Amino acid sequence: MSVGWRQALILLSLCGTLSCYRDMTLVRRLFYPAEMDMRGGPGPDTAGRATSYPLYARLLGRYVRDGFVDYGALKQEKTALDQVLAAMSAEKVDSLSKYEQIAFYINLYNAATLRLILDYPGIKSIHDIPAEKRWKDRRWNVQGKLLSLDDLEHEILRKEYRLPWVHFVLTCASQGCPVLRSSPYSGKGLQQQLQKQTEIFFARSDSYRLDRKKKILYLSELLDWYRGDLVSYSGSVLDFMMDYAPDSDRAFLREQRPRIGYLKYSWDLNGSW
Repeated sequence: MSVGWRQALILLSLCGTLSCYRDMTLVRRLFYPAEMDMRGGPGPDTAGRATSYPLYARLLGRYVRDGFVDYGALKQEKTALDQVLAAMSAEKVDSLSKYEQIAFYINLYNAATLRLILDYPGIKSIHDIPAEKRWKDRRWNVQGKLLSLDDLEHEILRKEYRLPWVHFVLTCASQGCPVLRSSPYSGKGLQQQLQKQTEIFFARSDSYRLDRKKKILYLSELLDWYRGDLVSYSGSVLDFMMDYAPDSDRAFLREQRPRIGYLKYSWDLNGSW
């Protein structure tokens, strides 16, 4: 963060009107490193090592199709997935480039979620797993420290890297979630991968639906849960959406600024047994 919160608030107060806040370029530069700006920032930080998980890539390529997971077949590869997680647990994360660190934590979250589901064969939803064993269970090892899925998402990816796009790549094994890629994330391709997965998310009818007559933009409930992250980056949920709405809708969104409603989130399993 280039300046403190106090200086930022003083700077915003000098604007005098909401027009300064509505153009979030200045604010974004205060709180988001330039290299993390997907709207034209420089290329990936390549200082440090890259990661490679060929076994994880094989599992994803074989058992994930268009985000749909063949859990019935994947459970036969539980040992292989354990090997992937063991390799990730031994990773010296601090020696990775910034983008590789982000890709690492995304991959770990998604791989750990797959492994969690395999512990409960036949379930129809991640909510069928006891709450204490779900997102808050500290069972995932990173350099000797046990972390929960909540730790990976909220304490690391959201707090340390502050990228709103992570919400469209973390897959919680549910149909309402962002789709799981059939290949791992990588530091080298991270910008393009985050953009692509965000576009895929908003191309879905359960994530984006515009009612012009009522002037309501219906979005996935996911955006309601994490609206603070989107507002911090873009000023509003609607402004964040401008980059991902269909070209035919953008003028309407910009001029009419419809109110936002949220669509019910599906917790049904994103695959079959």
